This record gives sequence, C-alpha cells and structure tokens, in this order.
Amino acid sequence: MDVVINGARYVPESISAIPATEYHVLIKQAREAASETLEEAARAIETSKSYLWEMEQGKCQPTLATLQRVLKHYGLKFEQIAL
Repeated sequence: MDVVINGARYVPESISAIPATEYHVLIKQAREAASETLEEAARAIETSKSYLWEMEQGKCQPTLATLQRVLKHYGLKFEQIAL
C-alpha cells in the first residue's frame, strides 16, 4: 500500500527490521549456534533425526506444528522465516 502526501508518493517500509531467511537455513544456523547435534535437537523438537536433517536440507516442508516447535525451541519468530 502506498500513500500520497502533498503530491509525493510514499511506500511504507516493512516494520520488521529482521530480514527473512529460508526456513531450512535458519533452522540449521539456529541448531549450530546452540551447539546441538541433530539427535539432541530432534529429541527437543519431538521429531526424528532424519526428518530434522531433511528440513535443514530443504528437502521437505515441515508441518506447522513441527515448525512451531522448532521456533519455540530456538526462540525464533515466524517473521524470521521465508517459506
């Protein structure tokens, strides 16, 4: 949505200062920053090690429930993810 003020056109910027990152990149970065193995992270997120690896590789689309558990575990926000 753009706004015209005194003849000048303005396009509002996004209110989020956090650039979105592809979900699989963000998940892997968060796990590595937490110094967790795939096995430790999978256990905490309540998923399998192989499914977490597939998510990190971008080979699957996680369910909303799984994605919510990942975000909660790492203290991330949906705004940080580009799906």
